[in-house]
Amino acid sequence: RSPTRGTGSYRVPSLRGVGARRWLLHDGSVEGLDALLDPARLRDDYPGARGVGAIPGHVFGLDLPAPERSALRAFLSTM
Repeated sequence: RSPTRGTGSYRVPSLRGVGARRWLLHDGSVEGLDALLDPARLRDDYPGARGVGAIPGHVFGLDLPAPERSALRAFLSTM
């Protein structure tokens, strides 16, 4: 916790190396960037790593057209 840095009780991980990480989100429920940026992960029939069901969480990028989602994935992989 650091009031000078504006942090509270949850420490946000860096994006550095996000393309190489296997498990994402706070509970490790998403297996990599491909799954994180897959709009289908919000459906109840999504075959996730922890079984079938929706994986809620951050929705940023899910509404992008496929080419832009691909560009975002490529950019995040370079970090």
